[in-house]
Amino acid sequence: MEQGERRKFIELWWPRLKRMCVICFLLDEYWEDHHIWSCKRVKDELCRVGVKDWAVKKIQSKYETASCCYRCSRPGDMCEAAQVGLSQGCLEPDMIVPVVVMGWLVEEMGLKGIVEEVAGREIKDVHDLFGWMMRRHYERTLSYWGTRGFAVWVEMMMLNKKRFEEELGEEFESGSGCSDEEMKSNEEWDEESD
Repeated sequence: MEQGERRKFIELWWPRLKRMCVICFLLDEYWEDHHIWSCKRVKDELCRVGVKDWAVKKIQSKYETASCCYRCSRPGDMCEAAQVGLSQGCLEPDMIVPVVVMGWLVEEMGLKGIVEEVAGREIKDVHDLFGWMMRRHYERTLSYWGTRGFAVWVEMMMLNKKRFEEELGEEFESGSGCSDEEMKSNEEWDEESD
């Protein structure tokens, strides 16, 4: 699939993906009653390997300077807040770090190979993974300069593209990706989360 199609898919689906637990969706578990940042499965799996809070671990691991929005982990030119140098003011959830970590950690997701393929090496442990994925990826991903974690996340989403379209596709038939009613609901949800 060409980069333009891949980019369109990610940009079109981002509004929906950020409002669901992608991890539980990919694990065929109930995903509609929570978001990725409040997922008990994420917390439990990471605690099992000595990481109490993925967001704290992300901060401790330190992104390479100017590699992405430090809040949502998307490339700086994909995040509106980061584009104007206000990464700390970004209101988007980070869906990249938890999905990549869980994809590597949880065998049932079947995504560990993608991480190690992009890395070009075996990842030793979760601490090695955090350190590796926070670094700049020196190839463009969807025409963006971003982190290694973003490059892996895109590959994970593309591997599951057909599943997203088949199971959630009816919600995205309009050109904008959302119905007027859903757009209004998104705006109300965004206002509540402020």
